[in-house]
Amino acid sequence: MKEINNYSIIKIEDLKIVTIIGLLEREKTTPQKLIINLEIRLDADKAAISDDINDTIDYFTLTKSLKEFIENSRFELLEKLADQTLKIINQFSDKIIDSTIEIKKPEALKEFGAMVSFKTSSKK
Repeated sequence: MKEINNYSIIKIEDLKIVTIIGLLEREKTTPQKLIINLEIRLDADKAAISDDINDTIDYFTLTKSLKEFIENSRFELLEKLADQTLKIINQFSDKIIDSTIEIKKPEALKEFGAMVSFKTSSKK
C-alpha cells in the first residue's frame, strides 16, 4: 500500500434513519429515529486532478447502502451498530483510510431534556 501524506475528508451529516434499536422492551418493538454523522478520511489526490468519480468514493451509493443496512438491522447497543457500520464503510473502497461515526439517539433521554450519542473511529 502506498504511503499517503495528504488526505481528504468527506462528511455526511445529520443522516436520519428509523430503525429498531435498544435494550428496553418498547425499544425492541417501536422504531426510533437515529441521527448519524460520518467522517471518512480518504486519498482523493487522483480525483482532484481527474474529476472522475472512479478516483474517489461515491458517497451517494455508500449512504444508500448504509441506510438500507441500518433500517433492516436489529441491535441492542449503539456500540454494536457503530462497529458494524464502520466495517461496511471501511470495506466500501480501497481509497478509504479510516472513518468515524457518531450515532445520536434523540429519544433515549428525552425525559431529561437530553439525547445520547456514541462516537467511535476505525482504521482500515
